[in-house]
Amino acid sequence: MALPTVTVCGAGAAGTAIAADLALKGISVSLFELENMEDTIKGIQERGGIELTADSKTTSGKTGFSRLEQVTTDPKEAIEDADVIMITCPAMHHDKFFNALTPHLKPGQIILFNTGYWGSLRLAKKLREIGAFEDITLCDANIMPYLSKRVGPFTTKIFNSKRNMKIAAFPGNRTDRVFSILSSTYAEFEKVPNVLWSNIAAGGNQCVHVQLTIPIMGYIFDRYMGCKFYNEATLQFARLSEAYDKEREPIAKRLGCREIETGPQWAERVYGYKGKDLGEAFRKSEHADRYSPLAALDRVLDEDICYAFVPITRIADKLGLPMPLTKGMIEVTGAMLAKNYWSMGVTLEQLGLADLTADQIVQLATNGHI
Repeated sequence: MALPTVTVCGAGAAGTAIAADLALKGISVSLFELENMEDTIKGIQERGGIELTADSKTTSGKTGFSRLEQVTTDPKEAIEDADVIMITCPAMHHDKFFNALTPHLKPGQIILFNTGYWGSLRLAKKLREIGAFEDITLCDANIMPYLSKRVGPFTTKIFNSKRNMKIAAFPGNRTDRVFSILSSTYAEFEKVPNVLWSNIAAGGNQCVHVQLTIPIMGYIFDRYMGCKFYNEATLQFARLSEAYDKEREPIAKRLGCREIETGPQWAERVYGYKGKDLGEAFRKSEHADRYSPLAALDRVLDEDICYAFVPITRIADKLGLPMPLTKGMIEVTGAMLAKNYWSMGVTLEQLGLADLTADQIVQLATNGHI
């Protein structure tokens, strides 16, 4: 099967790692960045591509210089010939890229939110408004392919490559087609029936950051302004994660998902990390020696709470299922960081689920309509 042509949106740590490693696999890759972020791609434009450090852990098995087809802030030019468009930015910026791209989309293109956070459901309304929902396929992955960092104007380092990533199309009845194309970019992709599986059963971008942070909140945010985050994983973190998994399971089952992927299962499948509990698994891992600055931790908390915890608790309320521990973590973290996560978080209206029963939610996720 011919390799797809890919446009990667976002030139941060994730986007540059994805663009470079895919190009090293022989895939034609373009890199698109928003115009107000043009300074971040000047070095890549001048060089004509991206350098992956020699110690990068790639999925291609290669490192070094990776030439890109084009590096641009022109959205029309960026996706003119794209089969697949990958949106790699944090969830709070998905709509900025999506809005820039929608006037230039062509029938048959696939838009993949590399860390979904319900991206497909959140942005489907825009496609419906422009009459493109039947022609363009949205897709969520539950997690990024890499942990990485930009270390120079055109250089990126990949610390870890994920061994397993769940993907689903919206609607789910297009997943087989999407998987047949996307699996040629990453053999690590595993298809699941619909976005309820990728966002709830698989736990989205497996939400461990809130549980890890709460027991050490003052240490991170007040005393040291960052830390070797995963080295500080505690038994209390592991217990909070287990409790979250238990609250998540009935919701997944009510929405037709056979089983959930627990935190320890996720850590082993994605990274190969094992331990007597999730805390030990992380303390023994490669993650443990990596320093996380405060700004990065603040962002992942916003993502996990606003785009995962808040919507799942709202879905749970609609289904009449309790999630007191998860709601408590939202409240406690909000109080500690002086943020109103309920007002910041994704609503059922944004997901198009406000007036639907459990069966109708499954039908929508599967067929795109009820």
